[in-house]
Amino acid sequence: YLDQDYDWQWSLLPEMSESRWFSSCTMLGDDRLIAMAGSSNDHEPLSSVEMLDFGESELNWSLLAPCHNARKYGGLSAIGRGSTSNDVQLFLGGGDHATHSVECFDPNKNLWRELPDTGLPHRYYPNLWRNASNEHLVYISCSYSNSIECLDLRSRDTTWRTVGPTLFDTDSLDLDYNQFRCVM
Repeated sequence: YLDQDYDWQWSLLPEMSESRWFSSCTMLGDDRLIAMAGSSNDHEPLSSVEMLDFGESELNWSLLAPCHNARKYGGLSAIGRGSTSNDVQLFLGGGDHATHSVECFDPNKNLWRELPDTGLPHRYYPNLWRNASNEHLVYISCSYSNSIECLDLRSRDTTWRTVGPTLFDTDSLDLDYNQFRCVM
């Protein structure tokens, strides 16, 4: 990346409908940017969701359905089930004010669905992903919880289960929580 010669240029994007600090962002497909939740100018957690569609001739943010639980520092991932952005769902988890909460967004229906709460707190920008060989398994992890949890979306058992040992030995590292983040 760094050894390649690119002529990078920054472009000013339109303003969002409200100020947001510590938001969660992801790309939905190749042309839609999602920015959501975060903290208001008054430091209150937000539940609002906005989308910027780069495929449109005139760039404007549009409001989507708000998530159920206001939060800042939430983990947000676009996780696909197919080859097009129409087959992608957003998974939102953890964050301040909603450390155990996990939600799933269907962009085709503009609808959020609450998933069962996690067993452990996932506070600062947790990672969420699906198992590539079994799309019914959803995982969440972060350095704050020092663990990985898994939920089977097909199971009647709505309990997240801890997978494997802790991510790292925090006692020997002499670190405060969330001084580094693991991206998988």
